[in-house]
Amino acid sequence: MKNLSNERLKQHIDNPLESGLSRSEVMDALRELLALREAGKEPVGFRWRHESHHHDNAWSYVTHRTMPDAFESQQVVQYLYAAPQLPAVPEGWVMVPTEATSAMLNAAWISHGIHHPSAWRTMIGAAPKPEA
Repeated sequence: MKNLSNERLKQHIDNPLESGLSRSEVMDALRELLALREAGKEPVGFRWRHESHHHDNAWSYVTHRTMPDAFESQQVVQYLYAAPQLPAVPEGWVMVPTEATSAMLNAAWISHGIHHPSAWRTMIGAAPKPEA
């Protein structure tokens, strides 16, 4: 797989119909993106600290991927990843803010005559939850 330069990628983003990217270049870019996403799913290490007033609560960092079984119950542990862990959005769902923006409220007013944040909170509360 040959990586495309950032300049070639930017050319394609700025002008996708006239960038001259070949089908194989597009496929290479998609493979690279998929490899980056897959690599970012596994933790690269973790950090821990004592949750106690007897310690300074400073984080200690460990660069191996698995956490020892012998951690005390008074320790807080967080896994560290090479890439941000983005929430998965199931097919047929969209991610929306928990509080309506002014643009959302204006759109609701124009289309349905409703302009109240509590209506949005009610709809969010009543929305079905995706299966895990």
